[in-house]
Amino acid sequence: MGKKNYVIVISILFLLIVNFIGCTEKAVETKEVKNVILIDTDIIELVESSLDLIEKHGQIIQADVSFRFKSTTDKTVNIVYLVEFCDKDDKVLHQAQKRIDNLPAGYTEYSPNIFTFIGTGTKNVHHVNIRVIDYEFVE
Repeated sequence: MGKKNYVIVISILFLLIVNFIGCTEKAVETKEVKNVILIDTDIIELVESSLDLIEKHGQIIQADVSFRFKSTTDKTVNIVYLVEFCDKDDKVLHQAQKRIDNLPAGYTEYSPNIFTFIGTGTKNVHHVNIRVIDYEFVE
């Protein structure tokens, strides 16, 4: 192969590589939604929260809620909070929970709580309700 043909082949390969790199599309995209609702409680208040809807090829495939809270009580409490991923009509699509024992009065979380919903119905997530229950140990 002559030097001229070698240069032509290298140029064509270079153009093909540049073309393929330029054609890649972002397959996953995240949209933040401001719909995290704390339901009637005087035990905690939200310090920060977000609801992220993860899309892939135009379809919502995952919903992530992240939040931190502060205890608003003047005593140590034991709580369970329920995290409900809901549709626009407030129908619960998915639910998770976490228990915290001996939550000190006035305590503010430093690390966020993150809950993920993946599966059927994810595309219908409109908001997240957080319900808090105070409970006592039975000894």
